[in-house]
Amino acid sequence: MNKSERLNDMLFYLRDKRYFNLSDLMSHYRISKSTALRDISSLELMGLPIYSNLGRYGNYIVDHDHVLTPVIFNNQEIMALYFSMNALQNYESTPFQVEFKHIKTKFKDSIPSSLQTSLSKMENSLSISNYSQVGANPMLPKLFDLMINQTVVHLKYGNNDESRTVQFYEISSSLGHWYISAFDISKQAFRVFRCDRIKSVTPSVNMNGEEIEVLISRAGQFHLSERPYFFSVEVQEAGHDIFNKEHYPNMEWVSREDDFYIEGIYNSSEIKFLARYFLQYGTLVKRIKPNELAEEVLILLDELVHHFNK
Repeated sequence: MNKSERLNDMLFYLRDKRYFNLSDLMSHYRISKSTALRDISSLELMGLPIYSNLGRYGNYIVDHDHVLTPVIFNNQEIMALYFSMNALQNYESTPFQVEFKHIKTKFKDSIPSSLQTSLSKMENSLSISNYSQVGANPMLPKLFDLMINQTVVHLKYGNNDESRTVQFYEISSSLGHWYISAFDISKQAFRVFRCDRIKSVTPSVNMNGEEIEVLISRAGQFHLSERPYFFSVEVQEAGHDIFNKEHYPNMEWVSREDDFYIEGIYNSSEIKFLARYFLQYGTLVKRIKPNELAEEVLILLDELVHHFNK
């Protein structure tokens, strides 16, 4: 193994180590002490954050908060990554405590100037259409950390500062808003909260959280039992564009031969919401089942006609 191969292998070898000694490198790679010292210097020049820990039993510390093992990308992959970053430009807040403008600058500065020119052309020529974020969510990074660490929290929510004891398990974004799904321990139910309406969160000192995967599985079962009714709305194929722009977890697009349907489950409290949702499909709707949902859509249409005839 030559030096360049050895250094590249060391990056992966040290990736999961918090501490290491010279003897670790010497025995693993069968190299001398002087070679190990030179390799450590080379790794530092390559950007690996290594700090020497002085003392009789001194060792080296790897700062994992600043470690990213180098990965080789081709030009098309680099452009795809840059395109993905641009897709987040309309979000004033994200779950991460970083500014994407800063990341984009670092990203462009690390690649050849010829490719920087190509990225700039792509940025000027490609337009990404999505919903701009409605208002800031300064608490979003904290909510994300609490979710990842499976922390049970006491939260205050809404204008009435309603108190809940919950554990978060999923963050999502829709129509310019961030939402966080949680298991409401107080009510033994699964709920979704709009992040900008959460007033405060306080970690619980005497309650342990569950694994996120367990909560996700339980949430699926809970929603099936909570939504016992089935709906099926037949639409023209052109309705697929509207569906792709806006749909919800309790519905799916289904095609059967030459016919197209939006199908899903709901509970009685959601029927007005569903009716308002399907109004946007207009004359693309061909048939609505059950009759209860169809009647609710007709009521909304009558209200609209009455409103414009005033």
